[in-house]
Amino acid sequence: MLRSKLLVALDDEPVLRETLPVAPKVTRSHDELRIELPFRLALESLGYIGVVSHETWHVAPHEHDHFELCYVAEGRGWFAIDTQVYHVRDSTLFLTKSGEVHHGAALGTQPFRLYYLGFHLRTMRSLEAAFYQLGTARTTSDQGDTIRAICEAIFEELEDSQPFRAEMVQGLFLQLLVATSRVYATSAVQHPQTVLSPAIKRVLDQLHAHITARPDVAALGQRAHLSRSQLDREFKRHLGVTLGRYARSLCIERAKYLLRNEAMSVSTVADTLDFSSIHTFSIFFKRHVGVSPREYGYACRENAEKV
Repeated sequence: MLRSKLLVALDDEPVLRETLPVAPKVTRSHDELRIELPFRLALESLGYIGVVSHETWHVAPHEHDHFELCYVAEGRGWFAIDTQVYHVRDSTLFLTKSGEVHHGAALGTQPFRLYYLGFHLRTMRSLEAAFYQLGTARTTSDQGDTIRAICEAIFEELEDSQPFRAEMVQGLFLQLLVATSRVYATSAVQHPQTVLSPAIKRVLDQLHAHITARPDVAALGQRAHLSRSQLDREFKRHLGVTLGRYARSLCIERAKYLLRNEAMSVSTVADTLDFSSIHTFSIFFKRHVGVSPREYGYACRENAEKV
C-alpha cells in the first residue's frame, strides 16, 4: 500500500500532505533511491530513507504527519519552513516536524547529494519531546560526519540479505536519533536564515518548473508583484546569488543531466530548454562547461560503458 496523500490549500497553492508508508517498497531512478520500510518491530518508527544526487534537485511545498530529517552530504542549497529560509551546505542537518509546510532546492552550481528519513517517535517519548523542543533553529552542522556514516550503514544493511537486518536497521536508527539530538544540543554553529517572502517563493517555484537559460524576468516580476530591479535585489538578498546566475546554473545542470541520463539528442535538449537553435545552445554549453554538448554526451556514454 502506498503513502496516502491529501491536497490542501496554502495561499491558493496546492500542498501535498504525506503520511508514513504501511508496506515495503523500493524506488530507484538515475538520481534517487528511496526505501520504504515499515518493519514490524516493537520500536517500529522509521518509515522511509532515501538518497538523492541531483545538481538541480527541488521539492515543492508539502507537509508530513511525521518528522523528517535531511542531511546534506555534498553541495549547497536551501530549505524553507513556511516563510523561514535556511541556507545549507555539506554536513548540514535540517529537521521538520509534523504539519510544517516546507520545500527546498539545491543551489544548482555544484553536485548535490542529500539523505532524508521520515519517522515518528510515539514509542520513544523522551526522544519525541527532545525533537519537538527544537525551536526555529532547525539547521546545525555534523562536523564529525556521524550522521552520514549511520545513513550509509543503514543503506548497506538494507541492500544486503543478512539475517536480522530489520533489527540491525532499528539499532542503527536509534543511534541516528540520539546522535542527531546530541548534535543539535551541543553544536554552536547555526546556518544563516532569512524570511522567504511569498513573492520569492513563487519565483523559485516558477524557475524550477520551467528551466530555461533566459527566464522572462518581466513575467516573473509581474508574478511576484515586483519591478525588475526590486526582483533582482530581493532574489539576491534571499538566495545569495543573482536571479540570472541561478537560472543559468539550473539550465546548465539540467542540460548535463539530460545529456547524461536521458540519452537525448543535442537538438532535443536545446528545444527542451527553449534555445532558439542548436548553435546557440552549443555556444552556451561550451562557454560554461568547457566542452560541446555532443562531446559531453559522448564522454558520459563512454564512461558508463567502462563501469
